[in-house]
Amino acid sequence: SRDKEVFMADQTSEKRKYKRIKGEALVRFKGENFDIYSNLCNIGEGGLFLNTYYALEEGSKVDLSIELPKVEKAITAIGSVVRQNELTENSKDTDTGLGIMFENLEAGAKEAIKNFLK
Repeated sequence: SRDKEVFMADQTSEKRKYKRIKGEALVRFKGENFDIYSNLCNIGEGGLFLNTYYALEEGSKVDLSIELPKVEKAITAIGSVVRQNELTENSKDTDTGLGIMFENLEAGAKEAIKNFLK
């Protein structure tokens, strides 16, 4: 059974339109000068958070390929970096990564994500 913990964001720092759940999945994200595989930390209909030390500026565009459990075909999307958490003395490895908002999901991708969130 999947861990369906919903992340409740701090109301003062962020307002989420969609719920997010933790998920174990492999995500490929690539751009002009990089092509990297990373672990999914959490996902929602509006975007995802990747565990990675790779730094990208906010606004950077990335091509995503998400391999969700029980989803036959990898989901592809175009996303935009909206947050970067760098490793600090006080942070945990799992806090380090990139928040990416979906800008363009392939046909059927939103439905596949919704089914994964159930």
